[in-house]
Amino acid sequence: MGSLFDVIANVILFYPRNDMKLKHHIAKLSELEWFRNLHEDPKYTSLIWSNRKIKKYILTSANMEPLIKSEKKQKEFVHLVQDEYKKRRQEFFYFSYLAKQMVQ
Repeated sequence: MGSLFDVIANVILFYPRNDMKLKHHIAKLSELEWFRNLHEDPKYTSLIWSNRKIKKYILTSANMEPLIKSEKKQKEFVHLVQDEYKKRRQEFFYFSYLAKQMVQ
């Protein structure tokens, strides 16, 4: 699953300037109760900081105002986070299964 594209995308997303921007946007969103509740949930905290799709969404400046003002966009974002969490869990269980198969 680790393709060259993933490596390049991660380098770009972890670029220090983007990291500062991500921190700034998360701090701004954390002023809102709905985001604070999501971010403080242990299931989602690290996902918000590390998932490429979620980070890209937060880093896109055009998404910030709708996330602050639009309940519809807030719900869409929450669904994005929940969907990415489910994908992560499915991948974890799949790789755990494969690891067990290799040991046997």
